[in-house]
Amino acid sequence: RFPWQVHVYQQAARIGNVLYQLPCYCRCDRSLGHTSLRSCYEGVHGTECSTCAKEAFFASQQLKLGKNVTQIREAIGRHEYESIDLDKQ
Repeated sequence: RFPWQVHVYQQAARIGNVLYQLPCYCRCDRSLGHTSLRSCYEGVHGTECSTCAKEAFFASQQLKLGKNVTQIREAIGRHEYESIDLDKQ
């Protein structure tokens, strides 16, 4: 277990209403039937997938910077979450 695995679920619990409005780019919608990024945290998928974890941490950081859901969704669409280093979360 990595420290980020626990931390990402803590963050997801705090911003579930935002994660519900965001897509996930790991294609879990196709393989697992997920409907949003929040779906990744309704089970254990968020601990197994670095894409989901990076997106959730990114969303949390962007909220703290005052960004709204539309801005966060657009930034995720540009793959800005890829800059997240999970080992530093």
